[in-house]
Amino acid sequence: MVRPSGLAWRSLRHSPRRVALTVAGAALGVGLTVAVLCLASMARAGVEARIQEEFGGIDLVVGSMDGRTWFGPEDLAEIEAIAGVRDVGVAYFPFAGDPFETDQAIRYVGLSPHPGTLQLFKLPRPVGDDEVFVSDQMAADMGISAGQTVTLPFPDQPRTFRVGEIVSPPLRAGTPKLAYFSLRTMQDVAGQPGAITAFYIRLIDPRLKLQTADDIQEALERRHPGVARDLTVDMAFEADEARRTAGGLRSLGLLTGSLTLLVSALLVVGVTQFTLRERLQEIALLRAVGATVKQARGALLVEVLLLGGLGALTGTAA
Repeated sequence: MVRPSGLAWRSLRHSPRRVALTVAGAALGVGLTVAVLCLASMARAGVEARIQEEFGGIDLVVGSMDGRTWFGPEDLAEIEAIAGVRDVGVAYFPFAGDPFETDQAIRYVGLSPHPGTLQLFKLPRPVGDDEVFVSDQMAADMGISAGQTVTLPFPDQPRTFRVGEIVSPPLRAGTPKLAYFSLRTMQDVAGQPGAITAFYIRLIDPRLKLQTADDIQEALERRHPGVARDLTVDMAFEADEARRTAGGLRSLGLLTGSLTLLVSALLVVGVTQFTLRERLQEIALLRAVGATVKQARGALLVEVLLLGGLGALTGTAA
């Protein structure tokens, strides 16, 4: 019995030029497809890494516009109870807008150990109650390094802390000189236990950002009538736009890859059809020695599959 696979294999062995052309076309198509998809995936991963670096996964930042309106633990609990809120980190800027901060050219920040907030401020770990993290510019100006003690000015009196880490300030910091403390330390130093200046919020579904922001503003307005005028809400729309761009790149990559695969498949079929006329004599000979029409067609199909599969493997490996 004549098998289509055997017929196809013998035919390919005697047509090296056709095999090379078809495999090269398929390999080129698959290779380009894989390359395009990889580039699109890398671009998207790069965008996500950039978003994480700049925003720390934070979807909403709600705080006092002038830094002088303070909130408390009850406000935090109110925000955490809002539908759609995943978790909340907080910060306290005790001297925001104060002449003291302007004179010293140093921004003091108290942070909760919230993962998203720490990532937003580019801190490697939570700040201990007895230590301070300082920005690299501040460390260079003061000539200090991690592990040393440093005496920092405060409105009432200078205070000494151990330098836990030297960190690079986030892109959105606005000032190169930053001193990070634990939230409790900053509240105690300022004499404002429980005081909160800003909320850093991660959502379950970032697409509900606008609705959740409205709900948060309404909740704070209920607790502090008139506070809405002093609130600033950063919805990190730049991150949303970057994600949309990354999604567009992925869609473009899929479209380009699909078109390339289609062209590659057409090339394989085209070469097969082009050589079909030249092989009529071969097919007639096969029929003469007992091969059925089904076997002849099967041999052609097996050839196409073999050449396409070999080209696909070659393109993927390349």
